[in-house]
Order: sequence, then structure tokens, then C-alpha cells
Amino acid sequence: MAQAFATISPYAVPAQPLLRLGAMLRDISRRAAERAELAQFDARELQDVGLTASDRAAIIATPLWREAAPRH
Repeated sequence: MAQAFATISPYAVPAQPLLRLGAMLRDISRRAAERAELAQFDARELQDVGLTASDRAAIIATPLWREAAPRH
């Protein structure tokens, strides 16, 4: 009985780092969309979500690869 052997390419990239990269890119995309929406909030909407204008500015200024936390 012949046994089939899988050929492993020397250029193959392990799946785990690619999965982490994909998750990171999804997080960055989500943060960009959320911050763009937050930038459009008026004073009443900011108050509804419990943020001040300076909280909004701090969140928007945070690099997209970092989770932003409002300062209270």
C-alpha cells in the first residue's frame, strides 16, 4: 500500500500567526469605524454615552492598534 506524503514548502507560514494577524486587522478596522462614528457625535450623544468632548478627543487620538479607554 502506497503512502502519500505531504510536501511541506520551505515558504509555508504557520497558521497561528496568520490567524492572529487577521484578528488584529479586524480589531483595527472595527476601531477605525467606531472612532469615525464617535467623531460625529454631538454634545447630547456624547452625554448619552457618558463621554466628554475631551474623552472623545483622547479616544480618537489613540493609535488604532491600541484599545482606547476614556479617562475619568
